[in-house]
Amino acid sequence: MAKNKGIFFAFLIFISFQSINAGTWQKISGQYASVEFEKPYQSLAANLLYLADQEVPRLARIHGIDSVGLQQLPRARIILTDRPDISNGYAFGNSVVIYAQSSMYMLYWSEEAPWYYTVLTHELAHWVTFQATRRKLNRLGVVASLTIPRWFYEGMAQYCAETWNIYRGDQSLRQALLYGNLNYRALENLNKGRLLYASANAFVRFLVSQYGDSSLIRLFSYKPDAWFYDFDKAFKAVYKKSPQTLFKEFIRHSVLYYGDYLSALKERKFKEIFSDALIDQPFGQLWVSIKDSILLVYGREKSHYRFSSILLVQIVKGKAQIKKRLSDNLATRVVLSPDRRYVAFGEPVYKIEANQTALRFSFKIVDLRSFKQNRLPGTFRARYGAFDFAGNFYLVEIRPEQSAVNRFVPEKGIDKEWLAAKDQTIGPIAFTPRGEMLFIAEKNGQRHLFKYSGGKTKKLVGGRTFLDLTLLTDRTLALSSVKNNHIQIELFDLQREIFISRFVDQFEYYFSDVDSSAGNLVAYRYEADGQRHFYEIPYDSLLKSGGEPGSIPRNQYGFWQRQEPVRQDSVFARRKFLAQKERYAHRKDILPYFPMERIFTFAMPLYDQEFGWGLYGMGVWTEALQRQMLLTAFYLMPEDYHNSFFTLSHFIKAFNLNFISDYYHGPVIFSFQKNDWVPLTQDRLSFTAQKWIFPFQSSRWRMSLAVHYRYLQNRFVERYQDFPLSFKFHGPGATVNLMYRLPSKRGIFFPIRYFSLKSQICQTVESDYIFSIVENDLTLKGQLFLDELGFSQRFTYLRQSGSLPPLKTVGLDRFYQLDFPRDYTYTRTVRGFNEDVLTSQLLWSSTELRYLIQEKTPYKLIFWPVDLLSIDAFFDYARVKRPKVDEISSVGIQLSTAEQMARLSAGFARSFVNWKGGNSSWFFRLTIFMDEFF
Repeated sequence: MAKNKGIFFAFLIFISFQSINAGTWQKISGQYASVEFEKPYQSLAANLLYLADQEVPRLARIHGIDSVGLQQLPRARIILTDRPDISNGYAFGNSVVIYAQSSMYMLYWSEEAPWYYTVLTHELAHWVTFQATRRKLNRLGVVASLTIPRWFYEGMAQYCAETWNIYRGDQSLRQALLYGNLNYRALENLNKGRLLYASANAFVRFLVSQYGDSSLIRLFSYKPDAWFYDFDKAFKAVYKKSPQTLFKEFIRHSVLYYGDYLSALKERKFKEIFSDALIDQPFGQLWVSIKDSILLVYGREKSHYRFSSILLVQIVKGKAQIKKRLSDNLATRVVLSPDRRYVAFGEPVYKIEANQTALRFSFKIVDLRSFKQNRLPGTFRARYGAFDFAGNFYLVEIRPEQSAVNRFVPEKGIDKEWLAAKDQTIGPIAFTPRGEMLFIAEKNGQRHLFKYSGGKTKKLVGGRTFLDLTLLTDRTLALSSVKNNHIQIELFDLQREIFISRFVDQFEYYFSDVDSSAGNLVAYRYEADGQRHFYEIPYDSLLKSGGEPGSIPRNQYGFWQRQEPVRQDSVFARRKFLAQKERYAHRKDILPYFPMERIFTFAMPLYDQEFGWGLYGMGVWTEALQRQMLLTAFYLMPEDYHNSFFTLSHFIKAFNLNFISDYYHGPVIFSFQKNDWVPLTQDRLSFTAQKWIFPFQSSRWRMSLAVHYRYLQNRFVERYQDFPLSFKFHGPGATVNLMYRLPSKRGIFFPIRYFSLKSQICQTVESDYIFSIVENDLTLKGQLFLDELGFSQRFTYLRQSGSLPPLKTVGLDRFYQLDFPRDYTYTRTVRGFNEDVLTSQLLWSSTELRYLIQEKTPYKLIFWPVDLLSIDAFFDYARVKRPKVDEISSVGIQLSTAEQMARLSAGFARSFVNWKGGNSSWFFRLTIFMDEFF
């Protein structure tokens, strides 16, 4: 049998790696980096590699790495993938992951460089920072780099890769400063990512402007032979002050700079249009009928929601009433037809592709009179679209080699590549009554305004930092653009093809809608609460505005904004960029899941007076795309093997499946018999194949199908009762898990709606003990009437048949202070009930009614944040068969606080047996919710 298990294990490994070898991954290598990619991204991969070879030496110089050190750097591994449709990348150890995505046209991006230049250079800057701060303990893994604060990593990367711009700098920093929210905590606030990036970006530039580029070199070279890089001591040694103190100096400079700059601009007064508590975080408002006071409102209905809705709303006597909820899964811009009858928008679509989670968008058109929905066939990598005046819908799709405009004609279908635009990326589009399509397109960081009519494309304006556009009147186009890091609105006469006005204000306004009857612009701005406030700007105010934002003041307070390191050609060597892209030889990437990044490895000898020398340690390795992972931990005493501990787990994705191999040797924790803990050692070997599915192609639904085979060898440390000293059992099993969750910032303990249904069965074969266990679990959670009032309902039905091995119980155990799955038994708990109950069948439930007292508090229990503080009333119930049927229950109240997947509670319970008696007890309880999806 052991031989057969070995063959089975080898077969699984063989199959897994064969699937990898049969993949479509290719690889090209340069002097300082290599790029791994799939078709059809050959050209983009070559461009990225050319960029990496150009940028790594420059980044090394900024970090103080000389030519000798440059040649000693490992070759950076760059992975290019298009599966997740997001606008980002990340650096991890020696790997850099770059996403090819549909938002290569970033709406409010004002950096005059290609998007991929910025993303890759930013992540390569992280990679070089990792190398420059390596010390002795970095040999243990990337965890040693955690001594450096996140703000410094991000500030350095932006300093190296970007100029000072509105999206990643000026906009968020200015907003925080003006409303009193800029302080040192902004550098550490992970909940406000844009402010963290902006303040870090500015602070690093400020340091360089005050102390010079050489200060960064001294910072990175601090104690190069130390065990680890102590950032705080290095900072104090170079700058003679702490980051907290210098950040106050930076705030002083910023106050003087922005006060001088913004005081020269006008602040105009406009009418704020409807805004009410109906929706906490509005993203946009579109008038459907001004006469009937009907509009579309979209955004997050509640501040703790992690999803967006689109609502059809009517204003009656100053109050909003929801007429129709069109979607609660909005993921793109909302587009309204010129006649205000049809609305189009996109919803996310998820599936597993190439062993990754792929994201696309499904678009639908809704008739606002009949509410009939028409879903476009297929899914798209698209975020921008528009209706023409004939009722046709146009969608901008980004593809590997080009962007294209697809046309959807009602009753006829979709006309793909109605307009193709090679070598440039199309962004927002709009149509005139004459059928002309106006659009902004980007190429190599430069944005241009085009007109497409009669099968011909004409450039109207070139080389400007355009962001967005909307049609104000039949002949007037409004354009949002950036000058001197300030957003302005320009009016463009389509007949004369000239700019006729420029609108600049202290506030920056963003397009939302147009009142077509008057040509007035509906725009929003950010105010003190951080929310969007919507205003109607009259056409005459835009037309008569005139003026330009003043130049950036050339004074000592604004100097840090202009601070940047030596860069490549400002146009990113564009002529060479495309000419050089074919000079790399492609080869098949045989092992794309290697090398793995070492997260943490550690081992040390230990000595015990009784058993002598041993070894303690652990290790974690993972591949950059999380397609493979290896974990091990051990506490090995050769002379005391039974009390030693060793675990080894391997995870790999192949065939769009997950394969998990696991070995464990060590003590059984929950090995109890009649209130006694019985020392029991276990050797467990398991193999699992798992398939994740997105039902309805929604991220809110997920199904897991898994089969496994497990082999367990158990041994008592000392002979116990009449049980054999050692025993074994093995056999197959299967698990089906269906889950749904409406995402919320409050996590798994206070979801808006949550559902989980799990069924599993295991059966032993050819073992010392032949038995089967069936387990069914149902979990329901959600809100009740109020945002602060919620419930949790958990059900379990357990049934066992056959002959169970020693100590492997089904039923209840007395450890109600610990609420999480057991390692050996199939048991549940009833709070306040302090007995072990063995049974062949168990029906169990736990009901909680929860009231959220405070979502966030400033307090901690030692290291545990006291957040999601709630008071809960509960009722636990179990129906057991032993052999007669008994009903065990308890009621009580508890105070709880939750963090991630764990929850601490303190409370009072009163337990009953067959509804009689009643034992009272006070308790503390730790809950770990083992949710496989979230």
